[in-house]
Amino acid sequence: MPEHATPSAVDVYWRPGCPFCNRLLRSFERAGVATVLHNIWEDDDARAFVQAHNRGNETVPTVAIDDLVVTNPDPAAFIDALQQRYPSVIASLAPTPTD
Repeated sequence: MPEHATPSAVDVYWRPGCPFCNRLLRSFERAGVATVLHNIWEDDDARAFVQAHNRGNETVPTVAIDDLVVTNPDPAAFIDALQQRYPSVIASLAPTPTD
């Protein structure tokens, strides 16, 4: 059995009203990136995760996939990196059945 399973989604830690979160989520939606959303204002575990990766701060968006955690990534660059390293999370890159 492989050490790491192939990720099926990107975990996005966000909060309402965050313009950087909205920008990232819109870009992910356009690119077909599968996401699991974690609202740090409603989920104490999500808030603790963000604080643990941001020197105690609640900086969002914080994005996690596999062992990679990035804070406020550039949407286009992050999507490009996903296409290279984690194509399984992008719907447009998933294999399509042929007739």
